[in-house]
Amino acid sequence: MEYNVMLFEDRVSIRVPLITKIGEKKMNVFACRNVYEANDIWKKNHSLIDAIVLDIMMSSKGLAQGNREGTKAGLLSGWVWLWKELNGGAQDIHPTAGILKIIYTAYDDELKSYIREECKDEKEKAFYNCEDVNIVNKSEDMNEIVKMLESNRNAKAKAQAQAQG
Repeated sequence: MEYNVMLFEDRVSIRVPLITKIGEKKMNVFACRNVYEANDIWKKNHSLIDAIVLDIMMSSKGLAQGNREGTKAGLLSGWVWLWKELNGGAQDIHPTAGILKIIYTAYDDELKSYIREECKDEKEKAFYNCEDVNIVNKSEDMNEIVKMLESNRNAKAKAQAQAQG
């Protein structure tokens, strides 16, 4: 089964090893370094993407002006891109519904704090807490991400086989 991962990470020292590890498991990787590239990849390939792995701390350049203000000077740029940029119309069903999302960050406590203490949008809170949003701290081994991707790929393959009879 073909499995496609969108990897949104600005640091080459993390992006390149992840591309290698994911590729070794015979998964396709759409890698991007910034919001401009992420928007382009999403626009062209969103229907093919099975999982998104992203950092949240990165430049906010490329985000809509109104969204840039909510990034806390870049601390939450990846989250703002995922939640607000992709869901610009505040749709009831988020465009990434059904796609595994792995937030790979050293700032997981800051994201949790934002959701718990500052976020006023109940839909955003529910999205953060949904089962296909996973937070992995960068202190964890990258192999944890690969295991999560493999598990998701296997579950999708099993569901596909059952659907086909």
